[in-house]
Amino acid sequence: IYTYPYIELKANYLLDTLGIKETVIESTRNIYKSKINLDYNRKLFEELKALSKENKFEVVVIIFPGLVNFKDYPYSDLHALIAKTSGEYGFHVIDLYDAYSKYDANKLIVSKYDTHPNELGHKIAAEEILEKLINFSIIK
Repeated sequence: IYTYPYIELKANYLLDTLGIKETVIESTRNIYKSKINLDYNRKLFEELKALSKENKFEVVVIIFPGLVNFKDYPYSDLHALIAKTSGEYGFHVIDLYDAYSKYDANKLIVSKYDTHPNELGHKIAAEEILEKLINFSIIK
């Protein structure tokens, strides 16, 4: 149970000492904004658009926010980029930021070492997604 925190502590110390540590936020931002990632996702969106047209279904892109400090949220521009790109392909967008930001992010995560949504986070997401799908007339 203590292995991961110990390794994380030692790895962060080493990276800090070498002066090459990139924060998780910086790393996430760099990955999402890289040309390789943007080009790859556009290719996938083109394929998804073709499939949706051929098979007559609507595409809904759901943006799960990073469960970090919502007061000084570092990924707003990434949400905007994803929403804009999705809109260019005619996809519906559900951004869960507004629903999640009403809560302390720490109340929505599984644990300090697993920042995926917990039961409450999934409940909030499910309710918001259902509401939006009804608003989009995708379900009744």
